Amino acid sequence: MKSPKRTYALAVTVAAAILGLPALLLGFPPAGDDSVTHSVWLAHFSRQFWAGDLYPRWLADMNAGLGSPVFYYYAPLPYYFASLLSPLFPANVSIFRPLGVAAALAVVLSGLTAFLWLRKLSDERSAAAGAIIYLLAPYHLAFDLYMRDAYAEVFAFVWLPPVMHFARGVREGRKLSAVWLSVSYALLVLTHLPTTLIFSAVPVAYVLFTAERARRVRALVVTLGALALGAGVAAVYVVPALSMRDYVSMGEMGSRLYHERFVPSVTANPLRHEGKILWCVLTTAGLIICAHTASRGRSVGARVERGSWLAVAAASVFMLTAASAPVWRLFTALQSVQFPWRFNVVLCLAAAGVVALGLHALGSSGARAGRAQVAVACVLLAGWVGLTSLCLWQSYGDREMAREYTRGVGVWVAVGRDVPEYKPATALSNSPAYLERLARRFCREGEALARACVVEGEGMLTVARWQPREIALNVASGRGVVLDARQFYFPGWVARLDGHPLPLRPSSPDGLLRFPVPAGEHRVELTLTRTPPELAGRIVSSLSFVLLLACALLARRRGRDAHERAGEP
Repeated sequence: MKSPKRTYALAVTVAAAILGLPALLLGFPPAGDDSVTHSVWLAHFSRQFWAGDLYPRWLADMNAGLGSPVFYYYAPLPYYFASLLSPLFPANVSIFRPLGVAAALAVVLSGLTAFLWLRKLSDERSAAAGAIIYLLAPYHLAFDLYMRDAYAEVFAFVWLPPVMHFARGVREGRKLSAVWLSVSYALLVLTHLPTTLIFSAVPVAYVLFTAERARRVRALVVTLGALALGAGVAAVYVVPALSMRDYVSMGEMGSRLYHERFVPSVTANPLRHEGKILWCVLTTAGLIICAHTASRGRSVGARVERGSWLAVAAASVFMLTAASAPVWRLFTALQSVQFPWRFNVVLCLAAAGVVALGLHALGSSGARAGRAQVAVACVLLAGWVGLTSLCLWQSYGDREMAREYTRGVGVWVAVGRDVPEYKPATALSNSPAYLERLARRFCREGEALARACVVEGEGMLTVARWQPREIALNVASGRGVVLDARQFYFPGWVARLDGHPLPLRPSSPDGLLRFPVPAGEHRVELTLTRTPPELAGRIVSSLSFVLLLACALLARRRGRDAHERAGEP
């Protein structure tokens, strides 16, 4: 006979699988906001990964073969999940399929991690209900997955519950909790930086305000140390991403747009983007209020816990509205989040916590929620289902449009469409229209664009090697030439002529690799070397990982010693 824990865990898994079934069977929503972007990025990331580039920061075939530094800045972890799944699908199957399977897997994992977190706060039944609320929350399911195609943010939902679970363990002094808090936080950092930025204060505030007074300072210090160590483990990504921002155009990630994206007024059209955001906020906040009012006065011991999540929910709603504009102006780092409505992620987590704690309080007291609260909660949940159905219909309902997107994604992969945020700063543009004009100007080898072009002088060249981050050319000329290689200039590119340093600069106005070659026969090698921030990130990650292992061994030893002392007469 199955234990109750396994039964409820299975129920959460089944519910998550059903909710992710459209993505699993039909692939990533082809008509979603960011479907093409994530599909193109995955195609190039996966190709380079399986060719042996274990961390493909520079996608060499993006932007019509000019390259892109997108994964210097975008968190890579979700793309490893989809890349590992890519070989399961034939070459003629749309790249939307591995993305869809990976996203469905993220939904299942987020339900299980939420259940494992909540069962420590409540009973198994209440934890399962809270986990399903976390899954069904409209911002998580309808908005992020089936409308926005926010692939990385969908994966971020997986790691928030473990962070809170182990933060609670630190608060209670459990062995190894600090180590696992570092691990789960590192996974979050490697998944989605904006979510990390807006969420990081939550575990710190939680420990500060819920720990017993005698343990508070120690628990707070350990929590801060564990989060810092987790960030250190993820430094291989974080250090280049934060320190190399001046090398690219961040486009819409600038600070000028956040104030245009607060939660809109109640008059917003519910069928449009802004109306759906408003519906996410109002219904999720409404469910939190229902769960709180139904259980108010019950289970005195859980009041602090439930109150902490009510405070998190209230703070999240505040940060979603224009009333928080002074906070955004004061803490300028927040402005890189782009969309204030990303705080819905934290609101979803708070809803899961309040619902699980509320149901547990009712169950432990033997009371029942009032009819009014039950009725309102049912209406709100029906609204969630309705919004999800609407987003599913808009994303998958027009099958002809879906087929057009699926056929077109192959073209987008071929031309390597990118987004304006990650254009190298020395490049004039990476818009599709500009790339087409550049292609008409660049020299050709038969029907295809040449990989390198003589722009001054006369000479002959052949490509000896062309790989991501490594190019070798054989060049012969009577009087010397100047060449352009068909890759964007980016810090880290160096040129060597017959083993000796060669001047390398960005061409104007296109920002391609340009270099002179003297008369005679020569071999030119172009290499995108590891930049100082990349090297620093590797060093910090390595040291942090070693320190993490040392902490784990020390915690295990202390736990074993404590166990042995407890067994002594």
